[in-house]
Amino acid sequence: AYALYTAWRLQDHPLAAFGGDETRRFLDWVKIFEQRLSRQALLSAAQLLPLIVSAFDQGVLTVPKQLVHSGFDSLSPSQATLFDTLGAHGCDIAEYQGESRPGRRQRTEASDNESEIRLVAGWARERLQTEPETRIGIVSVRISQQRRDLERLFTEIVTPAACLSNSAQQTLFNISLGEALSERPLVAHALLAMRLLTGPQPLNAIGQVLRSPFIGGHADEWEQRALFDAALREDGLPMLDLQRLSRRLERYDRDDPRHCPDLLARLQHLQALRRELPADDTPNNWAGHLQALLTALGWPGDQGLDSHEFQQQERMQRVFSELAELGKVCPKMQLGEAIKRLGNLATEALFQAKTPPAPIQILGPLEAAGMDFDAIWMLGMDDQHWPPSPQPNPLLPTVLQRELQMPHASAARELAFATSLTERLTHSAPDVVASHARADGDREQRASPLVADWPLIAAEELVSPSSTGLRDACAQVNSLEPLPDAHSGGMPDELRGGAALLAAQASCPFSAIARFRLRARPLEEASFAPDGALIGTLIHELLQRVWQNLKDSETLAQHDATALQAKVGPLAVATLDDIGRRRPDLFTARFRALEAARLTRLIIDWLEIERERTQPFSVQALEQDQ
Repeated sequence: AYALYTAWRLQDHPLAAFGGDETRRFLDWVKIFEQRLSRQALLSAAQLLPLIVSAFDQGVLTVPKQLVHSGFDSLSPSQATLFDTLGAHGCDIAEYQGESRPGRRQRTEASDNESEIRLVAGWARERLQTEPETRIGIVSVRISQQRRDLERLFTEIVTPAACLSNSAQQTLFNISLGEALSERPLVAHALLAMRLLTGPQPLNAIGQVLRSPFIGGHADEWEQRALFDAALREDGLPMLDLQRLSRRLERYDRDDPRHCPDLLARLQHLQALRRELPADDTPNNWAGHLQALLTALGWPGDQGLDSHEFQQQERMQRVFSELAELGKVCPKMQLGEAIKRLGNLATEALFQAKTPPAPIQILGPLEAAGMDFDAIWMLGMDDQHWPPSPQPNPLLPTVLQRELQMPHASAARELAFATSLTERLTHSAPDVVASHARADGDREQRASPLVADWPLIAAEELVSPSSTGLRDACAQVNSLEPLPDAHSGGMPDELRGGAALLAAQASCPFSAIARFRLRARPLEEASFAPDGALIGTLIHELLQRVWQNLKDSETLAQHDATALQAKVGPLAVATLDDIGRRRPDLFTARFRALEAARLTRLIIDWLEIERERTQPFSVQALEQDQ
């Protein structure tokens, strides 16, 4: 909102009269913000262009002899002032006019979004096979939402060898849109590990850290750490802090398959460093402290990084520098805030790995405008997304935004913008194809009105149905590894399962072997409340304690309701105390008191039913294997 406010010179308009409460609140923020900038002699990015204009006006900057601009479909008042100022001082202003070559226009349809991406990937793959030197542009009007699907499906279809070989690097396509740096595993795992210093963390996050290849010692202890992760899940604790994690790891001796001496040493070193940290410090010093903490954990791991991971590490180092620069506006902060700020900076930092030139470029419509290709496919050209819906800024008066023709202010503005951009794209290649999905979930879609009059052709005329990519993948992998002859493992000494085993065998033989012969089972999930199994365990253990005391029906008969209350009540408290030590997060003092009263009533009610047996009895054994 502030960038628009400055670029469109809204300070010259009576915003308060046009807008409501949101606009008045925004104007209050602007006033405070600009006063703070003035006090600290700082400049926001939005204020840079007016400063440059004044520098040219005052002769501080030398006016160039010529300036050529490209891709400016509409100018903001600040941009127009810049060009006018340069022109007034003798600069020759010109707009770049690329080679105009009206292309052959065609359109096609797909059943859904994924089928549409598969269609364009197959088309691009076939064109590359017949014309290896061709330059292909894939323009997606929703590239930010579709990025992961585009990368997955183009990898599968265009570079299938990358799915079969870890060393295969795809160089045939490039996606122009970067991802948040915090989404990349190398950085995401570092941030998760640092959050351990701020207090309890979710079990799933701790599991990612334990199994991360970017934590030192993983190459030697990966199996032990995975088993330790499974053991933590069996405990059921939904949250763990660094101290509890270390204590839990200390239980295993060197003969236990979950023994992780390297990880334990790193966690203990991390705790020691944490105790030495100051309560608060400057952002510059926190940048150094946090890097030292990551070094103690062995980040970024002891196995070699590939090119993309190495670039992520370098970009993360710059994020630490950006954290240090916050000292200009934030004198001191505590550890939790420093880690939070670092995470925010990593989220705001877009990461795009540097790759060799690729024949297939996947771009957004703004980036593609002005570029030349041999063929262009415009993806997602449906009536719901192109032209895009207007999205006026909610902090600025909508009426004024429409009046000034500001970006995204009105449907008419978006239509004019999309029409201009579509026309430019159709002149960027001799072959232009537009496509859309007939359905997005349950919603039906039609072709965008901007391409609806293009000739409609069947998808089979553009792409052969067999162009799936994976069927030819083996031919692209240099070496093949022979598989051993198929055979099943021997019958285990003991096979449990009963009717469930027979049902699994009838449903899926592989499932039956995996579950009952190989003993494969899903990892446990954290529980945030006592589940049925835990409540059942409480009742089971309490009943066992009760019959260890009563032993037979004669003793039971000697106890009336008051005597049973006096006997069962303490046993219920003792049972809850024992199980509560395993799950202190669930068994708080208040919960134990309520549950002890409930269990006591329940057991006494059951013992009253036991009194009704006509034959005398005694307990012969409790939990005894036969």
